[in-house]
Amino acid sequence: MLKLRIISAVVMMSVFLLCFFVLPSIFFRLLIYIITVIVMVEFYKLLEHCWVTKKDLQKKTYIIITVLVGLFILTISELNDFRDDMYIIICGSGLFCWVVQVIPWISKKKSFQQKEALNGVYWNWQQTRRYKRTTFYPIFIILPLACSLLYLFADNKHYLFFVLLIIWLADTGAYFTGKFFGRVKIAENISPGKTLEGVIGGVSINIIFMLVLGLNFSEFSTIGGIVLSFIITLLSIYGDLFVSWIKRSAGVKDAGNLIPGHGGFLDRLDSFLLALPFASVIYYFAPLNFLTI
Repeated sequence: MLKLRIISAVVMMSVFLLCFFVLPSIFFRLLIYIITVIVMVEFYKLLEHCWVTKKDLQKKTYIIITVLVGLFILTISELNDFRDDMYIIICGSGLFCWVVQVIPWISKKKSFQQKEALNGVYWNWQQTRRYKRTTFYPIFIILPLACSLLYLFADNKHYLFFVLLIIWLADTGAYFTGKFFGRVKIAENISPGKTLEGVIGGVSINIIFMLVLGLNFSEFSTIGGIVLSFIITLLSIYGDLFVSWIKRSAGVKDAGNLIPGHGGFLDRLDSFLLALPFASVIYYFAPLNFLTI
């Protein structure tokens, strides 16, 4: 299993880096389109298992919506005059959804059991609203992620890679610190492997990363980098917990099985769901000013 995971990770990273740095930009955009469609389908399948019945959410319905979302971001990416503004409006709307709906909703369910999740307050609102909310809910989660990737890649791919490094380092630091030193669980009923020590490890490795950058690049603001990495690390962990909570509600281990040894694409992108839209909005309103002296 470990060998399979390593091979899959190497292949995925190779494809990503080729599209990101080597091949023409159209290849990266195509990669994002394809991943967005796959993640939308995986998300809908999870909802079908945990919060709605099959007659509420038919396969043809979410396939049509997924295709429309793909065409929507394809259209935006080809615009020039309004592209950036549209991206940020979508990212901002996604963050608003997280702040007013997702975060308070999950916060009330820190010790949820599967039975409680299946009969949660959110999905027991008026029956006439349930179908609409279930149908469109994944759009507010997945679409901002796709738009943030496309926006930052087109505007400043180095900043995007910088943010991705922060998330990857946080995930790596949290994993190894939690594995060897983890004791205090932060969400036992959602993700038993998540510990306070792991969070500290994820934050710490990024602080070290920012200190190294500050020592090697005099124009880099170490304080700004530490603040940004701290927030992004916490948001990436929250995104991970969010998907874990949904999978726990659905009674499944992975969101999909397309990546051998890793599960689905949603399992690999959960840390980006909240962190990347936030990084995009920050970049739009204060483009790198907080990272330079």
